Amino acid sequence: MEEHLTEVMFRIFNNWTGLKMAVDHSMGGPDSKKVALEFANFMIQTCLNTAYVDRESVQNDLEVILDEEFETVCEDGSPREIAELVWRFILMLRAGNMEQFQEEFEKLPQVHTPWLTPVQNPQAFRCAVKESASSESSSASEVEEDDGWVQVTRRKR
Repeated sequence: MEEHLTEVMFRIFNNWTGLKMAVDHSMGGPDSKKVALEFANFMIQTCLNTAYVDRESVQNDLEVILDEEFETVCEDGSPREIAELVWRFILMLRAGNMEQFQEEFEKLPQVHTPWLTPVQNPQAFRCAVKESASSESSSASEVEEDDGWVQVTRRKR
C-alpha cells in the first residue's frame, strides 16, 4: 500500500503548481526542495498511519504545512482538490480496489520533468511538525520571541 500511495502522492505533488512556485521562490528557505520532499513523505506516512482519514483532515494538513513551512496560502483551491484526490486514492487502496486505483492513477497528468522524487526517511520532518504543533500551544511570550521581532527596552541609568 505504501508503494502505491507514494507513487500517487509524488505524481500529485510534482504537478502541484502552488507547491512548485513556493519551492522555486525559496518560500521554504534555502532548502525548499528538501522541505517539499519531507512534506510529501510526511503526508504519505500520515495517511498510512491514521486509522480514519477524511478529506478535511488531509486538506487541513496540506494547508497548515504550506503555511508553516512555506509561508504560503493557496487561494486557488488547490489544497482542497489535492486533498480530494489523495482521499479517493486512500479509499481505493484500503478497499483493495487495485483495478480502479490503476485506472484513476492513469488519468492523473503525466510528469514530464519530475522535480520531486521519493525520500526513504521522513522522520526528521515528522519531528519538526510535532515540535511546531507543540509550540503552538506554548505561552504567548514564547510566540513573541519566535515572530522575528525584537523588543527594545530602555536601560536603567
